[in-house]
Amino acid sequence: MIYQQNVVNNKEADNLSTNTGFFLRRFAPMLMAAFLLCLCACTGGTATPPAQSAHGEGATADAPLVLLYLSDTQADPAIGDYSGFGTILSQALAVSADLYDGRKPDLLLLGGDAVNDGADESEWRDLHQAVGLSFEGMTVAAAAGNHDNNALLAEQFLYPDTTPERGRGWFYSFTIKGVHITVLDSNIMGAANAEDIAWLESTLSASAAEEADWRIALCHHPFFPVSSIPRDLQRAQTMREYFLPLLEHYGVDLILTGHQHVYARSLPMQKAEPTQEGVIHVMAASGDKASYTPEDRPYLAVTAPAPNYVLITAQSGELSLTAYDANDDIVDTFSITK
Repeated sequence: MIYQQNVVNNKEADNLSTNTGFFLRRFAPMLMAAFLLCLCACTGGTATPPAQSAHGEGATADAPLVLLYLSDTQADPAIGDYSGFGTILSQALAVSADLYDGRKPDLLLLGGDAVNDGADESEWRDLHQAVGLSFEGMTVAAAAGNHDNNALLAEQFLYPDTTPERGRGWFYSFTIKGVHITVLDSNIMGAANAEDIAWLESTLSASAAEEADWRIALCHHPFFPVSSIPRDLQRAQTMREYFLPLLEHYGVDLILTGHQHVYARSLPMQKAEPTQEGVIHVMAASGDKASYTPEDRPYLAVTAPAPNYVLITAQSGELSLTAYDANDDIVDTFSITK
């Protein structure tokens, strides 16, 4: 496996590609001030990407898989205005359309903390009003953040049936076009429940994950914090002790997180140490809440303030990521080939 990194100031992105899998959700648009409706695009356990997006034709068999990653899309709590996130999302979709023949991303990944108070329906309405029709025709997968309320979060995004049956958190996985994605609930990972650990090993050792070209994990809280918040450090230590060894052992290539309101990318990591080859951790922050102050950490390759968004492309031999700031300038880009 070869890892290449570059920090650039122009708008270039690498093309990549993909095949289909287990469970995805489709997020339909909000009309007027009503909630966005979530429609499940599942039939017989197979995920079905959209046949056509609002910005152009959907992905063909030889087209790259395009993922958009956003996290912590909250408004500034002093203002409560979600228009800033609406602008970031519109910019991200416009860049995707420019780079990929008019296409929207095939999948939108959300890293948690979509709103400040996940139990407040009015905040969800404000969020949906701010994004308007931007989610139209897009497939969405979300992780649960510490500001989220699981009951209302479930109304915004459809999760696999196995998640509520497990009764404790939002853990699920699926495959889309050769990329296996595992979503973890870091709100409860600090407890290191045996059932959650066993579920993760069962998921990563299954054929769907083993046969995928790429493996990505998504959770809200970072395994490697950029700021010394005591609770974050304590949770991260437990996550590294009980969950990270499984993610590393079963060949997860990329871990996406949020929570600390900055963009940050680690060096390749193995057993909590930077290495030539290992798992890369990327943190994003796409809302208007104040950025944390990154500290000098030996595992950090790049940091940048919020807001930001991340485009990821994947094909059988290459996984590439490009992070953009609020001006659509590239703050980081790297690729992994194998």
